[in-house]
Amino acid sequence: MSRRTYIFDANAGRTIAVDESGEVPLGLDRLSGLLDHLANRGAHGLLRAFTLACVERMPDYGSEHTRLFVDATLRDDTATLRHLRMQYTHVSMAAGAVGLRNGARNAAAYLAAFAATDPDVHAGAAVAAQMERVHAELSIGRPEPSRVPLPDEVTQTQIDWLLDRLRAV
Repeated sequence: MSRRTYIFDANAGRTIAVDESGEVPLGLDRLSGLLDHLANRGAHGLLRAFTLACVERMPDYGSEHTRLFVDATLRDDTATLRHLRMQYTHVSMAAGAVGLRNGARNAAAYLAAFAATDPDVHAGAAVAAQMERVHAELSIGRPEPSRVPLPDEVTQTQIDWLLDRLRAV
């Protein structure tokens, strides 16, 4: 795999991966359709739970800010979520502009947790899924105390997680 640079496009609410050949697809097509379907069916609770599951699967998610976002999301405190979103937007922009570009995995975990505060749960779920996959891509070739899944394994885990929850309904 060639060296990729990741850019978070806050306006579009998505991550762009580029290498020397140009933009590289993140491989989320199979998942995107499922997220769209759930959003169209109004499965907001499931999408929010999915967002949190993406965050919690990343080993770098335990920072003070990410825990703050996760805790507020778990409490479903709309006023606090709105306040956190306004207060930390500039930090998320820096995480996307500087952190991802420099290959910082904790930036991916931060952006996934920040996505949990998004009032548009579909958009938040899509960003969290992208960030979990980016985290895996940034982990390739790094020594880890435990095995980090490959990007395609991450996407399959995400799909399996959603399908398991749908079967239980």
